[in-house]
Amino acid sequence: KEKLKLTIVSSFRDAEYQLALYLKDVKKKNNPDPAGTARPTYSEHQLGTAVDFSCPELNYRLKESFENTKEFAFLIKSLKKFGMKLSYPRNNSEGYMYEPWHIRYVGINNE
Repeated sequence: KEKLKLTIVSSFRDAEYQLALYLKDVKKKNNPDPAGTARPTYSEHQLGTAVDFSCPELNYRLKESFENTKEFAFLIKSLKKFGMKLSYPRNNSEGYMYEPWHIRYVGINNE
């Protein structure tokens, strides 16, 4: 009805790809243990339980400003219905950066 274009831009990742992302973050932050990118085998993407969403307004990029889009508002409103949750809300206990695009399947009865 609102003509939203919510799009999955990332889903399952193999260990090699996750390692490349991790090493890129290590180099970028000049930190051997950057809080922001999971080490290989620790990513929810590798479990097949997480997806990253974006929309045309952001050119399908993963940006914090996703939280200001109509697509994000719809997604947040719909998560519980489909057994999903925002993995890394602001100030999350895991220490990962806030990722409004990163959604995890937890099951209908496990919000």
